Amino acid sequence: MLNTAYYPSIIIEDVTQVEGDSDTTNFVFNISLTGVPERAGSFSYKTVDGTAVKDSDYIHTEGTIDIPVDGSNFQITVQVVGDKKVEDNELFYLKLYAPSFVNIVNNNAIGTIINDDAPTINIERINSDTVYNETPEQ
Repeated sequence: MLNTAYYPSIIIEDVTQVEGDSDTTNFVFNISLTGVPERAGSFSYKTVDGTAVKDSDYIHTEGTIDIPVDGSNFQITVQVVGDKKVEDNELFYLKLYAPSFVNIVNNNAIGTIINDDAPTINIERINSDTVYNETPEQ
């Protein structure tokens, strides 16, 4: 039986950035591998809703990363959907699970979507009888 204490460990970093006003913005999660794998391994990942909702605020992503012998660092990209809605900052999780020949140090990274939209105020003239005439200075 193999001792898992000697497996390399994977650590995932949180990501915080603005959402954008249209299209999608890539949130790139960096995953580092501590130690050098002596055998091939793998782990799976998937996005999980927090206050952000899949397919409305971000595109659900899942898959498996194969770690080759002598592998090192990896990235997982999640697309965040831009909009012009004024809303609170939102978050989603990138969950790592099902490790094979690696140890997962932190199994959840947080993707924080910063709202970059400001409220607008529309001002209209409503029923006014006042007329302003301005004469340009000469």
